[in-house]
Amino acid sequence: MSYLKPADAAWLNMERPDNLMNINGLLFFKGSLERERLAGVLERRLCCFERFRMRVVPQALGVPCWELDPEFDIHRHLIYEELSHPTRAEVLERAGQFMGQPMDRDRPLWEFRVFPGVEEGVVIIVRLHHAIADGIALMRVLLAMCDLEPDGDCEIRDGVGGEEHRKASVVTWIKSHLSRFLHKSHDLLFHPDEAAEAASLGLKAGLSLKRLVALPPDRDTPFRGKLGLKKVAAISEPLELDEVKHAAKRLGCTINDFLMAALSGGFRRSLLRREALEPEAEIRVVCPVDLRGGDISELGNHFGLVFLTLPVGETSAAERLRRIRSSMNELKGSAEAIIVFEVLSTLGMIPAEFEKPIVEWFGSKASAVVTNLPGPKHKLYLAGAELDSVMYWVPQSGALGLGVSIMSYAGRVRIGVAGDSGLIREPNLIIEDFLCEYQELLSLEAL
Repeated sequence: MSYLKPADAAWLNMERPDNLMNINGLLFFKGSLERERLAGVLERRLCCFERFRMRVVPQALGVPCWELDPEFDIHRHLIYEELSHPTRAEVLERAGQFMGQPMDRDRPLWEFRVFPGVEEGVVIIVRLHHAIADGIALMRVLLAMCDLEPDGDCEIRDGVGGEEHRKASVVTWIKSHLSRFLHKSHDLLFHPDEAAEAASLGLKAGLSLKRLVALPPDRDTPFRGKLGLKKVAAISEPLELDEVKHAAKRLGCTINDFLMAALSGGFRRSLLRREALEPEAEIRVVCPVDLRGGDISELGNHFGLVFLTLPVGETSAAERLRRIRSSMNELKGSAEAIIVFEVLSTLGMIPAEFEKPIVEWFGSKASAVVTNLPGPKHKLYLAGAELDSVMYWVPQSGALGLGVSIMSYAGRVRIGVAGDSGLIREPNLIIEDFLCEYQELLSLEAL
């Protein structure tokens, strides 16, 4: 038995019935997935990370503990389900339903829901509680589970002996393939080393803290409001990553600048449709920032958050991009992410009832969570089946009801939207608005 680390405890306690803290992934495979072969891969490569065999045990006082589940059985977490209408639309409907269903805390907080026969392939909905790990760590776990060839799981790369030997083998394999097989970080807000250096400068840290405290609540929009138990989900068709790279280079911005500008313009279109856009309006989104660096040996949460302003009231697409580029540059090298990480770690050490109002205070300062996760550059295989596409949806903390995820895989980029059905009735419309703005940005010759 071991105590949860403070940041992991914070994400566990952040959960509320109308806003669960689960990361939800969607994996599309070509062909079929044999149940026992898949179970064997998960047993060897996923469960060698002890966290996936542990459940959370509350304590009367203080931080809860991880405890090995004495009745752990991989088949309790690998669940096959037949759909009455095996289509992508029904899979997305099921994903939305799962987003509103808490996982059983008497068991390890993860599951793989397998749906055979969807568009001549197999779909897996992956559910993992945020207390287990953050998105960057889980992407590396995905890489550990998969192979570069269809028969890779038959090769001897899983190590021999006990769990620690297998884990060491898996971690070694990830390290040797990480830079080669993962997309670069899409120019994420800043590098961990730069963040640590910024935080070590007392002045920058103080200014970042002052900015956070001074941020007023975000403006009221249809994206904000009372949450319910029903959730909805959508994903886009793929965009070519090379197209995004070339456009960003031509316009003198980063890939992340370009995609955030497309999102800002997409939000603008959504608010205009709902007659909820004021002139010169701005809204904020909260963006996770990786602070893990090269450490892949442990799971858990090691990321901070920054608040990015989107100029949705600006009428010019070029000016929106310029303003976002400027805001992103200001955040680079900022200590804001590390300060928020330290605040969350502190929250994890106090009782959940005291954490809630502070989380609500943070949540009031934004309208959505937006993440950008770089995935593998090349096609991968799981238990012999080709992984055709992969997407995930980010949980929203506090009273936030909208999450947007951006992910690359095998040279393509997809957008995912998840939200509360009372606020985001048609998530596909947000994706359509993003894609319209994306096309407008592609047409720009220069800034």
